[in-house]
Amino acid sequence: MAHTLDQSQTNHDLWLTTTIYGVRWRGQSFTTGVGVTNISKVALWLRRGGDDLTATVNVHAVDGDGKPTGASMGSKDITGVPTGAGEVEFEFATAIDCLAETKYCFVLSYPNGDASNALSLWSAPADSAYAGGEHQISQDGGDTWGVYTAYDSYFKTYYEEAAAEAFTESCTEATTLVDSIALKSEFSKAKTDAVGLNESVQRPTGFHITVEDGAQ
Repeated sequence: MAHTLDQSQTNHDLWLTTTIYGVRWRGQSFTTGVGVTNISKVALWLRRGGDDLTATVNVHAVDGDGKPTGASMGSKDITGVPTGAGEVEFEFATAIDCLAETKYCFVLSYPNGDASNALSLWSAPADSAYAGGEHQISQDGGDTWGVYTAYDSYFKTYYEEAAAEAFTESCTEATTLVDSIALKSEFSKAKTDAVGLNESVQRPTGFHITVEDGAQ
């Protein structure tokens, strides 16, 4: 499926010294664009220290304060985060349904890590870098969250175009079907009118009107 960029903040001038491992989680809220009804992929600028363990991204709705809340809407586990910083993609097996122009939050965790085996997340050194959301911090595995206003994470969110294309195609097919039904109805009416005319006309002996049905 084709992935199209929706939201992004691509300044990664700042390395966050608060590493991610165990119950130390990080997140970034974002607001989906006009007409965007799914989230298919998230990209982050990461570096790992130590062992190559599983990194996880979950997507959550947000509460009235813009903090992650409720069960995960979808998740992706990966390994292979580089030891030299770079963009890392988390592509969901199935695109996550969402509402357009609505705030959500992705959450990054490294559950089996520790102080020697951890992730670092790159960010912009000001929360004004992205107006549609805020950097989020949890020190207790997501039980509580705080908004960290000094940064906005480097991130990109994508949506899957196939759903919109399929909807457009189904609408086109439906329109064609309706037009076909309307055409057949008009033909049937014309045929009925012609038959009625044929039977009502005073005809001389040996003269007749034949109505041919041209329908396939």
